[in-house]
Amino acid sequence: MIFEHMDRIVFAGDSVTDIEDLKRRVGNILLGYTNEDKPFTVNDLGIAGAITVLLKDALLPNLVQTTENTPAFVHGGPFANIAHDL
Repeated sequence: MIFEHMDRIVFAGDSVTDIEDLKRRVGNILLGYTNEDKPFTVNDLGIAGAITVLLKDALLPNLVQTTENTPAFVHGGPFANIAHDL
């Protein structure tokens, strides 16, 4: 599935700088190879823009509340709940 390891491919290493950078990274995700052994990417499907729209809000931090009722901003990336095995 496309999103299974997207946290490592798109967000690992360095920060995404803007929405165009996110779109470029998403578009470059390798999905597989054709019968002619040529790389097949998200850009080849023409859906990089649609995936970017789905992920754009994932870049924003979340406002949460501590146990002491203090507001706090938390940003763990869009896949923070599954990115523990890096």
